[in-house]
Amino acid sequence: MISRKRLKEKFKEKQYRDAYIKRSNREYIAYQIRKIRGTKTQTEFADMLGTRQTIISRIENPNYEGITLNTITNPNYEGITLNTITELAAKSGLAVYIEIVTPNEFIEMSRIRTEKE
Repeated sequence: MISRKRLKEKFKEKQYRDAYIKRSNREYIAYQIRKIRGTKTQTEFADMLGTRQTIISRIENPNYEGITLNTITNPNYEGITLNTITELAAKSGLAVYIEIVTPNEFIEMSRIRTEKE
């Protein structure tokens, strides 16, 4: 794991910072969905939420880059939107919380988040 001091230095590079934040958010969303699903299979969890197993699989895959915060209304869109994540959370009795922060705040929040895991 990279030290906070080194991460702050690397965050000065916009390309690195943007890629790191994007990856970190995908990993954390995947982690949270797996945690919420618990011992249920992806199919059982999808059935409970009224969605398809493939949607759960994509959300739980931190390498899947189709998760977007866009509010897409095209019914043929195959990506995962913030609306999808919000609906899945609500059906599980949970909520989605998003906050816009500075890069240094992001580093600190990521450290705290990692310590909780």
